[in-house]
Amino acid sequence: MHCPCCGAPPHGAGDVLAFQDPISRDAAAVADLTQQAREAGSEMGAILRSLRDRLKAQQRASRLAERMVAEAYRSAVAALEDLLGRVPGPIAERLARLNVNVSALEYLLDGAGISRAESEVGRVLLDTLDLQRRALEAAGLPVERSINARALQAALTDVRERFWQGAIRGPSARLMLDGLRSSVSGETLSEAIARIGNRLERSLSRAATEARTTFAIFDRAIAAQAGAEAGAELYLYVGPRDGITRPFCGVLAGLVLDRAQVAALDNGQTAVAPLYAGGGYNCRHALSPVSAGLVERLGLPRATADDVVTANARAWRPGR
Repeated sequence: MHCPCCGAPPHGAGDVLAFQDPISRDAAAVADLTQQAREAGSEMGAILRSLRDRLKAQQRASRLAERMVAEAYRSAVAALEDLLGRVPGPIAERLARLNVNVSALEYLLDGAGISRAESEVGRVLLDTLDLQRRALEAAGLPVERSINARALQAALTDVRERFWQGAIRGPSARLMLDGLRSSVSGETLSEAIARIGNRLERSLSRAATEARTTFAIFDRAIAAQAGAEAGAELYLYVGPRDGITRPFCGVLAGLVLDRAQVAALDNGQTAVAPLYAGGGYNCRHALSPVSAGLVERLGLPRATADDVVTANARAWRPGR
């Protein structure tokens, strides 16, 4: 069972982001960060603008992924019908004769456009690297060795495994195969294909949530690695302060945390740590690495142990 709006595991009405329209939610975040940047000084303004522009890039990547995956699903369904239509007999016999399995269907999905979608979305994500460097520079951290090739490849591999394989290729191929195998007696190939196409279309809302969450994790992973390379020991919890901010994020927004405090955070939703997942599914906040000098110069408030405990206590947890 999943959230009927975003497709994530059930988080219920208590999660303020669970039933927000993604477009409205993203627009509110961009507007809020723009306003914060206008009101901030040059250094903090640069950090906020970097986050805003990276969030906009994530939104572009998510919309592109959703559109291209939808197109690929339609092409894959048509290709599957054409393939199975080449041999006579019941659907089960056709599957056996053509050796149709999960691997074959993943290959079919790639040919239908999933592979191209992964490549094009990846280019959008890579465009954010310069924005990451600007944020580090504004935070008073060295940028020369901030993003190494090995860490970047690891982040891209995570996107591939988490989203393209874990949320698209694998589940879609299994859905298609299970749909064909469960075809009832008397159901025509066209009817079975139409049923599978409808199920793939209904799965898009969950895929869209996985895209937004995965691309945000990519951004935060690059920020965390860049901060570590630059020697950062402190992180500013930064993001929108609008009316649809989770209580977990609301407690932390604007506070500076050290590494131990970051490690102690628990958003209650994801197995991925808040350093990479923020407040959970669809979160618009991030832990931005900052220098001790910037924190002192701007008088940024430091989080206390009680702040961490309070944030964790206010995190929405599935089943509540």
